[in-house]
Amino acid sequence: PGSSTGVIRIDAISGKTTGEKFTLTGTTSLPEETNIFLQIMPDTGTPPTGLDPDSMMSVGGNYRVTKGEGTMNRIALSVDLGQLIPGNYVAIVGKMKGDPGSAPVFEIDKDYGYAYFTLK
Repeated sequence: PGSSTGVIRIDAISGKTTGEKFTLTGTTSLPEETNIFLQIMPDTGTPPTGLDPDSMMSVGGNYRVTKGEGTMNRIALSVDLGQLIPGNYVAIVGKMKGDPGSAPVFEIDKDYGYAYFTLK
């Protein structure tokens, strides 16, 4: 797992298999109901520098932060790996600006977390 600023932390992701569905979890200091975006892309061998809104090699979706305990809120995102082929991947969760019903604008330089996993 990794994070750009520590604002979003993704829990470790165990090895997965093609077609598997799972819940990606983590914590964040972002306020409850903050819009966040999930993107899963092939691992390039270099830590991500944020979300890539132009990537055609990804699966993702829009979500919201839910209430946690104390100053830490929760992230729980449904992930469907049905379209991905075996390989090494990185899951990136980032803060989203704007209305999720319109074209999203991403906070790609600041608030995001990521975790690597292998798909068999």
